[in-house]
Formats: sequence, C-alpha cells, structure tokens
Amino acid sequence: MSQADADAARRAARLLRWYPAAWRDRYGCEFAELLVADIEERPRSTARTLDVARGGIIARLADVGLAGFPLHGATAGAGGTAADPQREVRASLGVSERTLYKWRRQALIDAAVRLIAEGRGDRASIQEITDAADIGFGSFYNHFDSKEQLFQTASEEVLERWGQLIDRATTDITDPAERFAAGTRISGRLGWTHPGIAGFLTGAGLDALDIPGGLAPRALRDIEAGQAAGRFTVPDAEIALSAVAGGLLGLLRMCQRHPDRVTETTVDRLAEAELRLLGVPADEAARLTALPLPDTGAW
Repeated sequence: MSQADADAARRAARLLRWYPAAWRDRYGCEFAELLVADIEERPRSTARTLDVARGGIIARLADVGLAGFPLHGATAGAGGTAADPQREVRASLGVSERTLYKWRRQALIDAAVRLIAEGRGDRASIQEITDAADIGFGSFYNHFDSKEQLFQTASEEVLERWGQLIDRATTDITDPAERFAAGTRISGRLGWTHPGIAGFLTGAGLDALDIPGGLAPRALRDIEAGQAAGRFTVPDAEIALSAVAGGLLGLLRMCQRHPDRVTETTVDRLAEAELRLLGVPADEAARLTALPLPDTGAW
C-alpha cells in the first residue's frame, strides 16, 4: 500500500466514526471503499461524507427499510419547497444537529492532537487543521475562535483524560510514594500502549507542566503528599516536579526515536531513580517499582 493509500484509509476510518455503530458494522467496509476513492479523487473536498453517503450507502439504508431517504437529489417539502439534503442525510442516519456539532468539534481536537504529536502544532494553519479533521474550513469558527484556543483545549482534554485514567488505576493506593511510582510507570509505558499521547507529550515538552489539568497537577499532588507523610525528603516540590517530568519526557522521546532501547525494565528503572531523587531509600525504591501495576482499564 502506498503512502497516499494509507493516508486515505486513515482519513476514511476517522470519518466512519461519525456514524452509528450498528450502521458501521453493516455497511462500514463498503462505505470505507467509497470514502477512500473519493478522498483520492478530491483530497480537499469539504462535503465528503454528505456526497458519498447520498451517492451510495444511503440507498442501501432505504433498500432494507432502515430509512426513508430519497435516492436521488433533494425532495420537495411542504408547499413544494426543496428539502435540505444535509438535514435529510442526518435524519436518515439518526444524527442530530447537536451530535454533529460534537463530532466536528471532536474531529478538530483529534486533528490538533495529531499535529502536536507530529511537531507541527505551532506551524499548522487553520486550513491544514480542517483538512486533517476532514471538515470544511468554514466550520472551524463554529467551534473555536482561533487555532490557539483549539490547541489549548486539545492539550487540556488529552492530559486530563490521561490523568483521570491514572486516578482510576491508583484509587486504592494510599501510600503517596507507591502512587507516584505507579503513575510514573504507567505513563512511561505510553510509548507502546498509547503512542499518540506519547507523541503529544514530547511535542508539548515542558510546556505540559503549565496545563492546568492532567499529569502535572497530579504528580505535584503526590509529591506534596509524600513530603507531608515523610516519604519524600526533597525540599521543593515544584522543582522536583520539573526534574521528574524532564526524565519522563526524555524517556518517551527515546522510545520514539529508538524503540528497541526502551523496555518495561527501562521504564521501571527510571521510576526507581525518580523515587530516589525524591528521597526514597534505594531498597524501598526498588521494592515499590517491582510491585504489580494496577489495571488501567480502557482509554
């Protein structure tokens, strides 16, 4: 498969997420083929899902009685007025205006995350962002005032979601040193468990420490709790946070560039070193990083 074919397939897969799961299960493969062909023919189209749906798959819905969508063109509404074809497509798919709004907003956030992970966040134009999201240029300002607002929102949402995942995984751990170790070991495995988030973090760099949600506030919370409990002896929690964050980002970057050099053992040794930096004795740091990791559940 060529790079262009692979890119078209990825874009088609993102578009398919806009449709109900039962519909995707039944028609997804065929619709994906239509989308890939359309993407290759019209790479900058701003009405792709509407055109492809009306040209192909919606007819199948009508054929099997799942929808009453007209097969060709817009139908006349009350008083002979032509109906809105986009509204008819949405109605046939069971998609409300509010749901479509949420999908488009999420598509823009997902595109921003990918661009940051690729190191292009600060250089991407709004046209590049909407192309990556497979939505029309004009739709951008229905959701965000600027690309800076979009990237800030994307950063906050991704890191907060990851932070909540770690919170759920460590909710039964009462020892702040063990909780810190578990969070570091889980995050250190991002390079292979969630490479997109790993790429996002390395793309954001230490600026991630300034995001008011996600990993940094939780790590600072655990460091301060460790100080209060006498588990950590480091004098300044915020300086310690910068040091341990730099270690994690460096490891994730190494995993991106030299994946063969980063293993679970590598991650656990980093967590052990960071515990010792915080003031945990060597034998205790080794014990904490050898404990079984809690289940993280689904992302």
